[in-house]
Amino acid sequence: MEEVKKVLRANFEVLDFVPLGTGTPSQIYQWDINNCLATCDVMLGIGDYLSTGLGYELAVAIEKRGIPVLVVAERGRIATKFFEGIDKPFYSYQKYKEMSEIPNMLKEFLTVKLSKQI
Repeated sequence: MEEVKKVLRANFEVLDFVPLGTGTPSQIYQWDINNCLATCDVMLGIGDYLSTGLGYELAVAIEKRGIPVLVVAERGRIATKFFEGIDKPFYSYQKYKEMSEIPNMLKEFLTVKLSKQI
């Protein structure tokens, strides 16, 4: 994942969520919701593992903020059907084979979604 972030940082400002195992629950919530999600223009969610936190963050990004959201998960990995059920114009759920595909997936997603907005 760090390599993907490094590639993304060449074209985007990447906001890092609080790393697992660090921070208090309150610090994690405040940082993720009030710093990262409140200020970002687009959200990229990695859906490789079931996560209640990711679901909540998606709801904030999609329902409250209305920003473009791309969720990706590795092909063959069991992911929640929740990702497939979201039917919003600036949302997409896609599968990748290699993590190295994710930066191009995000660029293509933004190109397609933003062109439909105009």
